[in-house]
Amino acid sequence: MKLGYNTNGFAHHAPMDAIGVLSEIGFQSVALTVDHLVLSPDSPNRERDLQQMKDALRDHQMGCVIETGARFLLNARHKHEPTLVTADLAERKRGSIFIFTALIWQPNSRQIVSRFGRESCISRRMMKQHLPAWLRVCK
Repeated sequence: MKLGYNTNGFAHHAPMDAIGVLSEIGFQSVALTVDHLVLSPDSPNRERDLQQMKDALRDHQMGCVIETGARFLLNARHKHEPTLVTADLAERKRGSIFIFTALIWQPNSRQIVSRFGRESCISRRMMKQHLPAWLRVCK
């Protein structure tokens, strides 16, 4: 187990600065919350930012989990929506794609993606096991 800290506590820092500061003060891992300014799904620079983040984590020898629980990232009016249990099929699918995409971003495949709201932590192994059935539900 590694001692880690969530970047939500560094909301007023650039993500790379937060990683550096956390490493300097002894944290071994970071939970990066995907948000409007951190790996936003709508950012045209997302892939470049993701690579820079992976490089910074490697350089600081830090573990990482990706948090997908940003409050209003996917829906400006409803906190944490859409989720894996959202009633509207199209919205549920959009939320599912976001979470599956976050799994692909994971710098370390043994780590987890965590989602606040109605879901709990999801491992890659569990996602592979349940993805085919879940995609049938989202059709």
